[in-house]
Amino acid sequence: MDFVHEVKRKISEDAEELVNTVFPRKTAQLDALLNSEDFQLENLKSVATKSNDSLSGVNLQRETWNKGSTADKDLGKRPAKKIKYSMTSKGDQAIQTNSTEQDEVKSNALIAHLANTVRPEIISIMEHCNTVRTWVLLLLPRMEDGNNFGVSVQEETMAELKGVEAESAAFLESISSYFFSRAKVCSKFKKHPNITDYARFIAEEDEKQFVGLRHAVAELRNFYSSLHDLIAKNIEKIKRPRSNNISSMY
Repeated sequence: MDFVHEVKRKISEDAEELVNTVFPRKTAQLDALLNSEDFQLENLKSVATKSNDSLSGVNLQRETWNKGSTADKDLGKRPAKKIKYSMTSKGDQAIQTNSTEQDEVKSNALIAHLANTVRPEIISIMEHCNTVRTWVLLLLPRMEDGNNFGVSVQEETMAELKGVEAESAAFLESISSYFFSRAKVCSKFKKHPNITDYARFIAEEDEKQFVGLRHAVAELRNFYSSLHDLIAKNIEKIKRPRSNNISSMY
């Protein structure tokens, strides 16, 4: 029992520190991040440029195919691929294709940088919400009839915290989905570089992800702000959901 009480005490201290100190600080930090140079909407032009840079190897290879054997001279005698032979375990001769730099399809450098910036913030708010939600859950009183308004406040608070966790998890999933879908289309573009709609799709996916990441930062800021406001305004009901003295009505 002593161990259980110690865990409850630790969760209570951590949760109150989060609500009183961390939530306001994270609101200010995320607002500053949203207004930083990296997340300005003017960067959409840079996103498109980075998209072209990431596909430059495929474009160069396409130029080689279009020009034929004379293209190597035009491109500084740099072949698109190097072919090396090796022996398999069965003794058969196998061909291994080593891609040069020209074959590489890189991530959009700007999007990768922004994703690496936003991901830790998403994970942090999920952890913070889980701690505060557990704290409120442990403050729930024994079930009984009447005088349950404070309990309703606690339940509403937990629902808000759970909702923020779910929406934050969706932001995290969208980042992974973006890289996966982009990789699939890039793979198709390498096989069919003459289909320029693939390149157009990749560029537009990059722009959409930039807007999505910017939106995620704004929402994380709003989550911290609204949760702090909700809990601060109802802290008495959250800590003491049932009043000891029920006033009589005359």
